[in-house]
Parts: sequence; C-alpha cells; structure tokens
Amino acid sequence: MSSEKYIENVTIQYLLNPNLQIQILKNNSILSKEFNDDVKFYKKRISQYIKDICKDINSEKFEFSTNDKTKLACINFMKCLIEEYKFNDTTDILQEDYEEYNVINNYDISNNVVNNKLKNNHDIDNILLKEEKKTISLDNFVKVKNVIKREILPNKREANLQEPHLRYKGVKKKNIDNI
Repeated sequence: MSSEKYIENVTIQYLLNPNLQIQILKNNSILSKEFNDDVKFYKKRISQYIKDICKDINSEKFEFSTNDKTKLACINFMKCLIEEYKFNDTTDILQEDYEEYNVINNYDISNNVVNNKLKNNHDIDNILLKEEKKTISLDNFVKVKNVIKREILPNKREANLQEPHLRYKGVKKKNIDNI
C-alpha cells in the first residue's frame, strides 16, 4: 500500500465523521472486491485465531505484549462486541416491561383526505395543525381548583446480564445431519 493511500485511510478512520465514513469506505479500496475475496479465503483462519485467543485469555499462560498488534486488535474487537451485546440485552430486558404500552395512531390524515375528499388546503391545514375553534362559555370565566396528584416515579432497575438464555442469544445453531 502506498504511503498516500495509507495516510488517506488513517485520515478516514480517525478524523472523519462516522456517518460519512461508511459511505467513503464503500467506495474506497478497504471494502473492495479484493478485500471481500480475502475475507472469504481466510475466514476459517480468522475464526480459529479468535477462538484460540478466547481460550488463551482465561488460561494462566496468556501473555500479552504491546507489540502484538493482532492480539490487541482482537481483544479490542471482543471488548466492543461485549459492550454492544450488554447494551442490546439491557434494552431488550427493560423494553419487555413496556410491550403492553404500544401506541397506535388512530388518526390517519391521508386516509381522511381520500375518503372525505377535502376541498381546499385550509381544511388540510386545520387537520394537520388541529386548530380548535374557541368557544365562549362560563368555563372561561370561572376559576377551577385542581387537586394535584403526586406522581410515583419509577425506580432505577438493574438488568441481570448473566442470565443463561443471553449466553447464546443470536448464535446460529449448527445443523448436524451426518448419520
């Protein structure tokens, strides 16, 4: 890789807005056909290397030096995955409490426009802005005392991320048909 390409890739990686980074990387040589072919070719070796590091991390003989770039990159990759898995599991666990509160939009403007055949833009504007005509009544002149109810705020809830069903969540099962 030439030095100009290297500098360009480093600039894209560290200094660019992450939203634009994906678009540029798709057009760049990093996600080229050659890279995709290399990933297919080395797929088994990459997965075996990651499995070996996962086994070695828990053993006492695991040695790590700052010069070993592949181990450092693999460990950082695993940390990022673990953080993402914990975040996703936490949101899934906490969102289970709110499944019963699905809000359904009962008022569809496009359906109302088609069915009622509204005649001018003013009617559509009134629907969109939900303008209500003010009516004059005694309610406007009478002072009403409202009793303030005290709201009960929810407590902070901790999610148990060590539940057994989370260990294999999203992992594809192997089909064993060798009989």
